[in-house]
Amino acid sequence: MFLFLLTFICCYAAAIIYLTVSVLKNSGSETAVSKVNGISIVIPFRNEQKNIPGLLSSLGKQDYSGPLEIILVNDGSTDDSLEKIHDHKHLLPCEPIVLNSTFDPGLKLTSKQQALETGFRHANHQWIALTDADIKLSPSWLSSLSINAAPDTALLFGHTSILTEKINLFHLFQAFQLEFLFAAAFAMHRAKIPGSCMGNNLLVSKSAYMECGGQKAIGYNIVEDMALLNLFLRQKKPVSANQPFTPTAFTPPEDKLCGFLNQTKRWALGGFSSSPVLALAGLLFFLQNILFLSAPFMPIHPALSIAVCANFLLTWLFIATAFRKTGSCCRAIYFPFYYSFLLLESAVLLFSLLLKPGIEWKNRKI
Repeated sequence: MFLFLLTFICCYAAAIIYLTVSVLKNSGSETAVSKVNGISIVIPFRNEQKNIPGLLSSLGKQDYSGPLEIILVNDGSTDDSLEKIHDHKHLLPCEPIVLNSTFDPGLKLTSKQQALETGFRHANHQWIALTDADIKLSPSWLSSLSINAAPDTALLFGHTSILTEKINLFHLFQAFQLEFLFAAAFAMHRAKIPGSCMGNNLLVSKSAYMECGGQKAIGYNIVEDMALLNLFLRQKKPVSANQPFTPTAFTPPEDKLCGFLNQTKRWALGGFSSSPVLALAGLLFFLQNILFLSAPFMPIHPALSIAVCANFLLTWLFIATAFRKTGSCCRAIYFPFYYSFLLLESAVLLFSLLLKPGIEWKNRKI
């Protein structure tokens, strides 16, 4: 047991140090010298009547001045989403294209994957920006993506943050967790390790997407954004992170615990099943948390207890370093408090997986 714990602690420390050093490295080659020639924005939506006005308003405030088309793909909405688009389309810089995507179970793709495929196939520009209907975008969202897209880039991922418009501990915990996930994704990208991204802040080359086979090449996947990134990496297509890696898209927090758990389960199950590297990283982090929280009560060697605490401090150092690069440095101080919530989240999530392993998302079982 002693040897196992010592090996684990050393592996965790080495991984955290490597990621921290990777974040600190300069990477001047990721910024392109030229802008793209035109962008198609593809946005799948399902029952987003309350969010569409905010989305369209933020799209109308973009400072991008190049050729643009906006494609909204209806993924089986049963509310007034279409009426909201009609009522607020005057906010947009161009007339939106509204498409319908009819779910076909024979394709063996999720409903959202089919909606994305519909949008990609109807897009007229070489570059396709992806976001979600519940997102609010900064005015520089599109221009920052266009400036950072090199001619050979297959996928460029940006940084999404959670809107915390009111003081709510549950919302603040979600905000910190998302910042941590993006810091890890940024560090893994810098370290050239297959990682993750979010489909609400992407710029994708249509030609690279079609060459790789699109959603059919991915297959049924509940985290199609991360699956697309890893598909490109497997086929040696260049993937980049936006520079600077500060938030340009903002998503609302979940108000209910069940919604938050379903989202976390989707990320965990989909991400870990799609990427062995992410699964290993998640396991290392989980075991470190268990050791740190149980160290005062376990009869282990004092040197191991000190090493576990040192790993906690190394993790905090990584977070402070990565958050500084991602524009969230002031939040790093809250890491010890996040640990308390993380323990509760892990216990509830584990109980939820055992009691109800299925996932419901956007009123659909996936």
